Amino acid sequence: MQFHASAAHSDLLIPTCFSDRDRNGWALPDLRDNLRLCIDEKTKKVEAFRHKYREWWLILVERVVGGDWLDEIDDLRSGLTSAGAFNRIRLINPDNAKLGVDVYPSPSAGPRRLGP
Repeated sequence: MQFHASAAHSDLLIPTCFSDRDRNGWALPDLRDNLRLCIDEKTKKVEAFRHKYREWWLILVERVVGGDWLDEIDDLRSGLTSAGAFNRIRLINPDNAKLGVDVYPSPSAGPRRLGP
């Protein structure tokens, strides 16, 4: 089906749908890329202090997808090639910090939800 703009609106874009039904199609790779950037940047920032503490955690508020990616957490984990300087990486829900998931280390079976 084609839609053509009228002469009065020759450069107007008229959206014809709002979903491609591809759940998290572009968002999961974006989340993975952003996670990689954060790990790299934060690893550089803690490098000079790494020796002072036995363990380092990276806790990030997940604002890319809004937590709607837990069904695909294994895909997110498999794309994580390094945890940088961190012993644990956790993504938390922006609306409730008690809710979240450990991205690294990867638990043996599925998502490990935190909180109630």
